Amino acid sequence: PSFPYSSNSPNSLSPLLFLLHSFLRICSIPTGRPIRMGNACGRGKRPAASRDTSARDNEPRVAVNENESDRDEKPAVTPSPKASMKRSSTPPTGAMVTSRTRASTAKRPSTNRSPNASRARDREKEREREKAKEREREKEEEEDDPIQKFITYALNKGVSGLRAEFEELRLKTIPTKEQCSVFHMVANAQKNRYKDVPCSDDSRVILKELSMGTDYIHGNFCGTPKNPKRFICTQGPLPTTIVDFWSMVWQEGSEFIVMLCNFNEMSKVKCAQYFPPTQKETFVAGNAVITCESVAQQKWPGQITIRRFTLDRIDVNQKRTITHLHWESWPDRGVPPIDATIQKLLQMVCRSSKPAVVHCSAGIGRTGTTVGIQIVTELMDSGKSMETGLGPFLIKMRKQRAGSVQNDQQYVFIHRLLLERYMSEEEKENPKFVKFAKDYDSFMV
Repeated sequence: PSFPYSSNSPNSLSPLLFLLHSFLRICSIPTGRPIRMGNACGRGKRPAASRDTSARDNEPRVAVNENESDRDEKPAVTPSPKASMKRSSTPPTGAMVTSRTRASTAKRPSTNRSPNASRARDREKEREREKAKEREREKEEEEDDPIQKFITYALNKGVSGLRAEFEELRLKTIPTKEQCSVFHMVANAQKNRYKDVPCSDDSRVILKELSMGTDYIHGNFCGTPKNPKRFICTQGPLPTTIVDFWSMVWQEGSEFIVMLCNFNEMSKVKCAQYFPPTQKETFVAGNAVITCESVAQQKWPGQITIRRFTLDRIDVNQKRTITHLHWESWPDRGVPPIDATIQKLLQMVCRSSKPAVVHCSAGIGRTGTTVGIQIVTELMDSGKSMETGLGPFLIKMRKQRAGSVQNDQQYVFIHRLLLERYMSEEEKENPKFVKFAKDYDSFMV
């Protein structure tokens, strides 16, 4: 049977429970707080909200051994004051403050941040943001770098891809007969070294002094980004065009002549003897008298013969100095070694703002390759995009000088030489470059 009881008055408890409660009080067993006995169902009951706690608040607070308290306390569904103290750093009013409570409160770290620590964290975050911005800028610069774009394009294409690309470009750039009408004129037939190497009308050099009743010479202006008339690409002079050749040099004010062939190659005549080869020797071509003032050998590392000429026009009584650079070791329809020879030769020639006359035999293979390297170099130095490779450059160059860069070997050579020039030693460890260089060597054998 259940017995009614009041949580505030132990006298209303059942006799047995009353005796137990009295026994515990007589034995002076500390409980830390009034013992709450459960009802018949074993559930605890909170004190009424209107309970007077003033008497208890005035009682001295006694520290309690936690283990003993736990033994006496029955489990309850509602949270005890001890549980409340665990959730809050401040004990509730009237709650017992134990030594453990004070210790846990003292050890709890402060949630207030130090101003100096906060500023340090802000500075660190700002540095991280700046580093991220710098990495982003470097990435954008790399993406916009024409040299890097060229390197990426060439390595991705590879040797076989560039060879196929050249063949496509060659077929797209074959000039029509109408585009080379002066070349096809009967009166000019004897001025052409090769019948299958046309001369474009739009960019041809027009002689002011007529020769054999015509102003024609097989030569074209080839411009670069820095100079629209940087070069004159022409064929090796014929015996019948030597006078025209020196007339063109005088007319255009040229200060450099670059010869990339020999007079005879593989038992074939490739160029007429149009200058005096030895020092103090004189050569006459119409009104022009050419005197060789000096002969020197230069290794860059390819061997170049450098001659200084005095060009004397006896009809106008004027003289000029001409520098003649003769590179004898470049094979016809082939390529030279990968070294700095072309670069140093071009650096010397481009010191002049006047058109430099460049020729081999036909004036398109070795000549076009040399001139093409300078054009591409200036394009990349000027920031011109190279993400589509050298195709657009070759198309434009062939419009100026038909047939420039004669074969796929020379086209791949331009890429290989520029990769060698612009890539660092660390970049050359890239597996793609290693493969490109290996394939290039196999292709050129």
